[in-house]
Amino acid sequence: MPWPTDSGSSPGGLLAARLPASRTIWDLAIVVLGLNIWVSFLLLPVLHLDQPGIGPFEALLLVAGPISLGLGAWWRHPLLLLAVYPALLLSPVLAAPQLVGANVYTPWTFVLVAVSLLAYMLATPLLLALIQAPGAQHKSRDLDVFPYTPKWRRRTRVYRGLAILAALFPVVLVCTLFLHPGVRADLERHYPGRLSESWALFGLLLLLLWLGLFHTYFLRPLKSHVRGDPQTRYEVQRLRRDLFSRRVRPAFYLYVALALVLMAVLVLFTWR
Repeated sequence: MPWPTDSGSSPGGLLAARLPASRTIWDLAIVVLGLNIWVSFLLLPVLHLDQPGIGPFEALLLVAGPISLGLGAWWRHPLLLLAVYPALLLSPVLAAPQLVGANVYTPWTFVLVAVSLLAYMLATPLLLALIQAPGAQHKSRDLDVFPYTPKWRRRTRVYRGLAILAALFPVVLVCTLFLHPGVRADLERHYPGRLSESWALFGLLLLLLWLGLFHTYFLRPLKSHVRGDPQTRYEVQRLRRDLFSRRVRPAFYLYVALALVLMAVLVLFTWR
């Protein structure tokens, strides 16, 4: 199968080789995916609620998300697109908790918002990688196709299972908190008159819980699957620590002193 020579011999490199020169279509795709979340998650509740309770501050938070999305797409900055923009989507909810909840979202609209968010978070890194990939040359070569070994088939099944669980876990947690009638009844009983505020608080605690679960049961096991020569990994980590520490090791002074002594000896022998 012919792959471009300088594209890393991967489908991503082939897609990058087919990108148009201006690449504006992929920036537009990122903006459309992001605006789809903003419209379904924030704009529609504001327009359809009888008393949305949106003041000047909440309105500013409401438009801050699309502004960060536009700036992130213009600069093609992953931090703005994948961290700042999702955080700004939650800021109006923290200021006006009545925008979300079982009285606003039906199970189907919630699934739509969840699928939109998942599509945006998965597609944006891929599109940014394709946009920033260097153009491929016209030369190509054929690569041999090697079949998967049973070991790599098992590892692939594990990775796919972890990816499916990582997508299902937050959906189940959020559905249980915001859409389960029993949870709503418990919150109304324990927090009378403060249902929206309690939902926002427990939503934040749920986010922290999920981040801890993801780091412990998903990210850490995947890191342990990284294979390679242990000695090489140790040397790379040591060089990285030395690079960022910016401290001169004692051996450096010893070598400098030894070099000066040898230079002095060389000069003395030369004068004689």
